[in-house]
Amino acid sequence: MRMKKIICAILLITGWNLPALSAWGGWEHVSGVEENLNVRQDEVALFSDIAVDNNTPFVTWHETRGGTVLVYVKEYSGGNWHHVSGVEEHLNVITDLYASYPAIAAYNGTPYVTWQEHSASSINQIYVKYHTGVNWSHVSGAVSLNVNTNMHANHPDIAVYTGTPYVTWQEYNASSVNQIYVKYHTGGNWQHVSGGVQSLNVNTGQHAYDPAIAVYNGTPYVTWVESNGTHYQIYVKRYTGGNWQHVSGGSLNVNTGQHAYYSAIAVYNGTPYVTWNEGFPNQLYVKRYTGGNWNHVSGSVESLNINSGSSADRPAIAVYNGTPYVTWYESHNIYAKHYTGGNWSHVSGSAEGIN
Repeated sequence: MRMKKIICAILLITGWNLPALSAWGGWEHVSGVEENLNVRQDEVALFSDIAVDNNTPFVTWHETRGGTVLVYVKEYSGGNWHHVSGVEEHLNVITDLYASYPAIAAYNGTPYVTWQEHSASSINQIYVKYHTGVNWSHVSGAVSLNVNTNMHANHPDIAVYTGTPYVTWQEYNASSVNQIYVKYHTGGNWQHVSGGVQSLNVNTGQHAYDPAIAVYNGTPYVTWVESNGTHYQIYVKRYTGGNWQHVSGGSLNVNTGQHAYYSAIAVYNGTPYVTWNEGFPNQLYVKRYTGGNWNHVSGSVESLNINSGSSADRPAIAVYNGTPYVTWYESHNIYAKHYTGGNWSHVSGSAEGIN
């Protein structure tokens, strides 16, 4: 299982100060022409992520290179996509080892990237780098964020609040059951948000996967998927009052008797929004926390699917000026909707795939 933000224009537009959507003629490539960001056109690039800071989009992804996998970052500035350092530079700790599933955030012109990478003994470690303005440097040295460097850690996500990076990931415990952890950088070192090693799992005896994080006004919010013993559920916690607490209790599932996967989160003006896919075929849902409860954004149970008979997967969400935007893939196409005028509608005004 894997939740990653999908790279497409919907996430770019939510970070830019652009004219009203109704003024747009359609989806356009950022550079104005069809252009891919691969370092090498004959290699496979996967699992991209995006952040926009001060009108500059930053994109990270992993790309194969012969017998290894490398993490890259580009930014769009001066009318072109180019490597952040100005020259081709990967972020891997060791070039010959596999690095994958990067996630990115940016603050005040500085991009931060987290990813997982094999150690010499092929155990996935979590690392974080930021760009100093000259080159990519580790946040607090080339240290792994793993709770136990002998246990696999996977699928990190990152958020930055006023220059403080927060990272969440999943990692095996001693019983090889995936736990969700969160650390932040104090300015001197990486520490668990709770001050000590603490899993966010509802039940530490059940597997938890694919965490995503957002930070609002210094409060981190994390969503993930976890088994309740029979079906996978979507949960959300925030760190408040010195503890990790559920945001209004239990599962967000529409039906706790069916599987849910791939949650994503955004927080706007203190209101968290979560999207995920659930059921079979997978339906895409969006809820926000208002009035002390999780409610569907439209006020009633509503799937965003183009076709309820097809599966919608791997959603991503962003909120701009109170308007949530969601993108996902369905039937081999990428789609985007926003909630406006009391309805979920396609951003371009028609059921148009972005492929």
